[in-house]
Amino acid sequence: MNQWLFNKDTIDKVLEHLMTHGQKVAGGDRLGKTIIFAKNNDHAQFIAARFDLNYPHYKGQFAKVITFKTTYAQTLIDDFSQKDKMPHIAISVDMLDTGIDVPEIVNLVLFKQVWSKTKFLQMLGRGTRLCPDLFGPGQDKKYFFVFDFCQNLEFFRQNPEGTEGSTAESLGKRLFKRRLELMTVLDMKFTASDYGEVVEEAAESYAEPRSETELRKFLAELLRTEVAAMNLNNFVVRPNRRWVEKFSQANAWKSLPVETVVELAEKVAGLPTELESDGEEAKRFDLLILNLQLAVLKSEPAFERLRDQLRAIAGLLELKSAIPAVQEKMPLIQALQSDDWWQDVTTPMLDAVRRRLRLLVRLIDRNSGSSSSRILRTIWGLRRRLRCLSSRRLMNGKSSGPRSARSCCRIRTWWPCKSCARTNR
Repeated sequence: MNQWLFNKDTIDKVLEHLMTHGQKVAGGDRLGKTIIFAKNNDHAQFIAARFDLNYPHYKGQFAKVITFKTTYAQTLIDDFSQKDKMPHIAISVDMLDTGIDVPEIVNLVLFKQVWSKTKFLQMLGRGTRLCPDLFGPGQDKKYFFVFDFCQNLEFFRQNPEGTEGSTAESLGKRLFKRRLELMTVLDMKFTASDYGEVVEEAAESYAEPRSETELRKFLAELLRTEVAAMNLNNFVVRPNRRWVEKFSQANAWKSLPVETVVELAEKVAGLPTELESDGEEAKRFDLLILNLQLAVLKSEPAFERLRDQLRAIAGLLELKSAIPAVQEKMPLIQALQSDDWWQDVTTPMLDAVRRRLRLLVRLIDRNSGSSSSRILRTIWGLRRRLRCLSSRRLMNGKSSGPRSARSCCRIRTWWPCKSCARTNR
């Protein structure tokens, strides 16, 4: 049993499974609040060490051990209880089984055998708290995931609905693929010689592109930088190492034939990167502008709808004129709401809007009124719907689990009851 729990390969596979299939927040770019129930303090420390080795850019803050041996444990619990504050993973031994109320918890990982049914139900109770607007305006927490690596569900004869876990594309992956699509559309308009000898030319200081040629060069360097920041030793990145190494080089972005675009979309898009992440609101604004740019180039009927969304955002920003940063951009904010600005609009013009306003959209109050809420819900889009599918196996052939010849992860979906007292099937 200890050999299986304290095995590097086992822990890496468990963490990879969690990071890939766990419920995400922040547009799908960050793992939601998670408790990993470890066997003992040494096991918890080992799990934390393996996580930090694979995600060094978090500097040991994303996943924290919280046990009775932890110094300032209550401070860590207080931090864990705050929605957007690290740690987002609490690795616990007995300490968080009861008495903690964190509505944002959406993943529970059973990485030890539990022999008491009372304790087992108390552990599951950590995920039963309801949480409004967890995934965005009007997108409440409705269920949580249980990752069972030690067959506790079978032992206690529990059979909630199974799922393959989180399958929706993250916001970061959607941005990557839309930028790829924009580059592909631009490539159709120009020949490779239009882009110069090297990709880096237009990326100097990330100056605003003045033409579609410069915009294409900027997009190429932006994506190349994102790929270059992927940690090749990360257990999620490692299987795609060949493609990450290839597209970390500037020359790989000079031209993008169809097969290259497919490789990037399937093998590279969505992999974890160590670049500092922008806020979710800024990313969603980027996605809106990308969709607008594509609508302009393709003359799509969706242009009017997207244009009206951008105008609505400009209108909401105008209400924040008392803020100096907003006041500085007021001429542009007001111009966006006029018809004249949209006459013969170009993709470089839209990119300039993106750069100047993307960090201001977070100032819009999501709950400032019914009209604003409707606008923001349109921008944020609908939350993914997960299908209930059969559970996935984690280990193969030679790996042995604690209660069977082969160990598998049982991911189960549980719904919180309104009284937050127990779980309902």
